[in-house]
Amino acid sequence: MNNIQKGDNMESISRSVTRKDHTAKITGQEKYVSDFRFASDGGEILTAGLVRTDMAHAEILKVTVPTLPENYFYIDGHDAPRNVAYYPLNDTAVILTEEEAEKIKNSMPLFADKTSEYAGQPVGMIVGPDGREVRKLAKACVIEYRELPAVIRLDDASETLVSYERSFGNCKAAFLSADFIYDETFSTGRQYQAYMETQSIMAEPERDGRILVHGSMQCPFTVRESVAYSLNCGEDMIRIRQDAVGGAFGAKEDFPSFIAPQAAVAAKKLGKAVRLCFDRSEDLQFNYKRHPSVICVRAAVKNGKVTAMDIDAKLDAGAFLVSSGDVAMRFFTTFPGVYSIENLHVKVAVMKTNTPPNGAFRGFGGPQCEFAMDMVMSHIADELHTDELEFKKEHMAAKGKITSTGGTYKYELPLPEMIEMAEKSTAYSEKRRKYSAVRWGRLKSGIGIALANHGCPLNGSIEWDIIKPKVRIRKNADNTVELFTGQTELGQGVRTAFCKIAAQTLGIPYERVSAFYPDSDSTENTGVTAASRSIVCVGKTVEDAARELKKIWKDGVEQEVTAQYQKPENAPDYDMKEAFGSQYNDYSWSVVVVEVQVDILTGNIKITNAHGIYNVGTPIDENILTGQMEGGLLQGLGYSAMERMVIGENGKMFNTSFADYHIPTATDIPSLSVEFERSEYPGGPMGAKGAGELPLVGVAAAYARAVEQALEEVRPVKISHVPFVAEDVLEILDGRR
Repeated sequence: MNNIQKGDNMESISRSVTRKDHTAKITGQEKYVSDFRFASDGGEILTAGLVRTDMAHAEILKVTVPTLPENYFYIDGHDAPRNVAYYPLNDTAVILTEEEAEKIKNSMPLFADKTSEYAGQPVGMIVGPDGREVRKLAKACVIEYRELPAVIRLDDASETLVSYERSFGNCKAAFLSADFIYDETFSTGRQYQAYMETQSIMAEPERDGRILVHGSMQCPFTVRESVAYSLNCGEDMIRIRQDAVGGAFGAKEDFPSFIAPQAAVAAKKLGKAVRLCFDRSEDLQFNYKRHPSVICVRAAVKNGKVTAMDIDAKLDAGAFLVSSGDVAMRFFTTFPGVYSIENLHVKVAVMKTNTPPNGAFRGFGGPQCEFAMDMVMSHIADELHTDELEFKKEHMAAKGKITSTGGTYKYELPLPEMIEMAEKSTAYSEKRRKYSAVRWGRLKSGIGIALANHGCPLNGSIEWDIIKPKVRIRKNADNTVELFTGQTELGQGVRTAFCKIAAQTLGIPYERVSAFYPDSDSTENTGVTAASRSIVCVGKTVEDAARELKKIWKDGVEQEVTAQYQKPENAPDYDMKEAFGSQYNDYSWSVVVVEVQVDILTGNIKITNAHGIYNVGTPIDENILTGQMEGGLLQGLGYSAMERMVIGENGKMFNTSFADYHIPTATDIPSLSVEFERSEYPGGPMGAKGAGELPLVGVAAAYARAVEQALEEVRPVKISHVPFVAEDVLEILDGRR
């Protein structure tokens, strides 16, 4: 029995237990949205298939729908009370004017009716009982166009959807007095989340006139806002329920706010349940991806130190903004990463292109920023002919030093200890010297190290002033306990973690605590399941609620307690409008070491070892957390080394399946391992901090530095883009770049 008993020491919370979703998933009893054979009322479920444009930018002149068989229907924007995919903004809403926020919220139609803004934009959908017939009829629809000029590449984009700019210190003086100025431009590509379950949603009319929307989603209450907006009704007329989710990584944070209203409009009109599920090719092409970026960094260097930085960056939003404003805000405030720079200017612009919209993805702008930041520090160290790790240590953040947004770090930082752990586990410095010696032969080895951080939860006072998450705990007469939160189980183990926190706090066996998938009829709105906030923020509220229940506990009596997230000690003094001050209570930290072997005949890059060291406070179940960190590290290696997504000049994506979009598997990384630097964070439950996004954000720079070292003997190169693949190696060896 997995008991977490009263009186156990704090480390007991880290012991592994049987996950709450283990039995249902391992036996196949867990129900995903595609598993439902009948609607909730026992009626049939109609299948929806989207009719899509095939031009990147064009005026839509006419849509001709074939003669439809009985019980098949065509739905388009005329059927929607509001033909708008409303995306409720998170932190960016705080710094935008009402006019700007409204413009963003109303920017993307559910169904295009005037213009195609990207190849694949939905103009309508066919709905009927047989999925194969639905897809056949959708393909038979004919769209007539008048072609318009299209912008496909970020470099060619001229329309800015939103931009942010901030400064502190005196950059001008620092650059004028510099010994030299180093500048470099970095670029990063799209990345697909590659979850097991594709985007899937279902909408059902209920007897009381409400619409039930359920399916694969990260943020049920955000979806409810969006559906209510499109149907032009009160949120009380929309019930949202999360079904089991087969992976998300951010894509099911914002995208369901687009497809849920499409299904709901059809269900409302037809009076029947409607299910919309993407096949893999459709999901891969049209789901939101990680944003491509171009990042120009200028650094002033004096007496061997970086005294100022000027960063000018662009993110590719695709055709519509959706969550790009939120992603850009995290990207914008992350610079300069783990380094403390006293004079800083940062400008970030989100640009429109005629390509599928990009959106939320694990790390939320962090991977792009951290890649550029850590690489530029390494390259400046190279220019100075100094050891890069020692150079980074000299610029590293520390308690009392200035943060990326002009505040100060409030806690002791674990990076020195983590670097020591990396040396012990990987022999980084020894191998760096070894691999730099002259080496003969076709296979060249290299090793790289990168440092990264991730602030959590959401920035500033958003958690306690705006979201104000609440958790409800109910004790039944049999002394079992039930937790009700709006946080979603995506496979990351949040239900298990919450139950462990409650059990430990109450001093009862773990088996006596249950948590449920969110349902707007019974669970509290605790905000988005994103931004590494679930444990540190909502988990803390679970702990607080359990502590209150413990005070009034009476055996054999039904009792209920509700708790709201409280402003923590050392709360951020962050000015949202000026983007200045201490942005986060605390940060999670990572040190990643990657080793590679490059074949200079074929250009093939083999990752021979990857090791991640993470500081996430107290691990809430070390087994689950280890899996999360290993998965994030592997995902980061895919982003760095192989996941190349290509869009042609016609705006259509070349990658339409896993046959031509390669993600890493266990065979690609023969040795992958993680470990934890433990230190309790006083603002989190049992001392825990956010973890989910951290393992991905710092990987790319470690990989790139390893490849640079492997190639230095043959042809020295500065890697300034990811993914960096075999073709890139061959171009360098052939002298083509």
